[in-house]
Amino acid sequence: MERLADALRTFVDEHPEFETAIDRLATWLARLDDDEAWHAGDDDGEFDERDPLDEPHEKE
Repeated sequence: MERLADALRTFVDEHPEFETAIDRLATWLARLDDDEAWHAGDDDGEFDERDPLDEPHEKE
């Protein structure tokens, strides 16, 4: 995870126009551990359709 974080920081440094998208991705990844939609014992073993990024957000 540390390597991924470093790569994302480098990418945003080189492409600041993607900062919001990368921040949203990082937030989504962090929430996977706590998200009720992610269950190892699900019937199908896949992520449920609910998208944790469907929350209101500001447009730039």
